[in-house]
Amino acid sequence: MEIIGLLILAWLGYVILGGYNKAKTRRYHAVVSRAKRTLDETNELYRPTWINNDNKRNEFIGVVRSLSSKQGVPGNYLDHLFNNEAFNRMVLMKFTAILEQNKMSFTDQKMAVSELIQDLWKDGVEMPPSNSNLQQIVSFLDTKIFNSFDGSAVAARLYLDANFIHAVETFNNPSAVSFEEKYGHTISSEAKAFFDKIDVTNGAQYMELNYQTHGVNLTEISRYISSFSNNKSSEELILKLLTAEHLIETWKLR
Repeated sequence: MEIIGLLILAWLGYVILGGYNKAKTRRYHAVVSRAKRTLDETNELYRPTWINNDNKRNEFIGVVRSLSSKQGVPGNYLDHLFNNEAFNRMVLMKFTAILEQNKMSFTDQKMAVSELIQDLWKDGVEMPPSNSNLQQIVSFLDTKIFNSFDGSAVAARLYLDANFIHAVETFNNPSAVSFEEKYGHTISSEAKAFFDKIDVTNGAQYMELNYQTHGVNLTEISRYISSFSNNKSSEELILKLLTAEHLIETWKLR
């Protein structure tokens, strides 16, 4: 009888523990999903309580990098993320702070960020360049562009450059996604209306037909922007795309 009683207790413990683990897993995924939604819903700044603790912060980054690396995320991609201002602001600070506010443990925060990084890598997401780079580029353009026609010419050229870079990156890659699928989420509706008019398959001809009388040195501007990319084609693409979008908004190009 004692043995039977022990077996029943063991079985009850297994059932209760299993139910607890399932509930914990459901809550984990619910909190992560809520945190991801909040990233898109608000521009408010968040900071996890541990962010200014050097030991905690270094531990967090070290564990997240290790977990991500074990799941196949390349080291150079991780370097790109953790050196990126937008990633640090949106993921390392905001995402983790939202998780923390929802009572997620420090350990689970590391797991959630690692899983998010894995998703970013699998989806081919590139983080936008730092604001300081963009600001320098914008300041440079202010000394070169003085009318909307020239602004339009530069925006068109940069968009064509971005498409060409993407074409080179995806050459002979049967699983590559289209330019629109990969970068469409970064483009505003105003910029999309402008970009949709550009014939990317005959870029040189399009520029010659539409911007023959422009007054700017397109090659100089293109090379200047490229100089901020650290020889990374993906970063160069994003820089040129965001710069083109800035020109469209500044000069109200349609």
